[in-house]
Amino acid sequence: MNIKFKKYHALGNNFLMIDELGISREDYFKLAEAMCCDYSGFGTDGLIVLGAEDKKILHINKDGTLAALCGNGLRCSAHYFWEEHKNLKNVDFIKTGDGVKKICILEVEPFTSKVKIRNKKLDIKKIVYENKSLNQLHEDIYYLHVGVPHAVVFVKDINDFDAKIIGKEIHDLKEFSNFANVNFVQIQDKNNLKVITYERGVNDLTLACGTGGTASVVVANSLGICSSKVSVHFPIGDLNVENLEEETYISSASYKVGEGTYSWKK
Repeated sequence: MNIKFKKYHALGNNFLMIDELGISREDYFKLAEAMCCDYSGFGTDGLIVLGAEDKKILHINKDGTLAALCGNGLRCSAHYFWEEHKNLKNVDFIKTGDGVKKICILEVEPFTSKVKIRNKKLDIKKIVYENKSLNQLHEDIYYLHVGVPHAVVFVKDINDFDAKIIGKEIHDLKEFSNFANVNFVQIQDKNNLKVITYERGVNDLTLACGTGGTASVVVANSLGICSSKVSVHFPIGDLNVENLEEETYISSASYKVGEGTYSWKK
């Protein structure tokens, strides 16, 4: 089967985008593993399957597991619907595994969108975790569900430890029934956080994570160590996060990288 795809990225979080193929969900999972593989595929963070008629998306991680929500993937999907299908209004809605999400187009060049990540209060839990090689500011890990599970760890310096090794260790903690994304957060000031994320489903560090940026700000804001409007600094760009009492919005630019055809042999 020859499958046409486009590749988009948002802050380096990169995805292959395809229109619905009329195959089973299980086949989409297998396809994601094949297309996103580092060595025999395109080495991307995930596959997004888009339904043009009802503006719905199916987001699959590179390991073939389902992701109910991905903030940067959602923004790339808005870009795709706008550019490829020309069926997205300036204010519109996209259906995700975590429900219907509101999209606002802020600019067309570069394509910049603002999406509502949450519309309810989030329950934040504490998990005691101490690692002598990690320069933690707190002994607790903060756990919350932002469409997908996230752990937030405040550190003095995100460059002063091996985030991949410790991220995998926290990701695997028995307290998480189905693993968790792990966000290491360095507080710069009330309006600026530096974040690096070990991402569930990618099983590695990624350049950015939209729901991870959301989780980091929600927790930091709840502890009174950041304001409600924050720039989250990822390795190659910034995510703007606005955290209100029961709503959180993220915004930044996304880019089309290229396109091609993948020959899939089931």
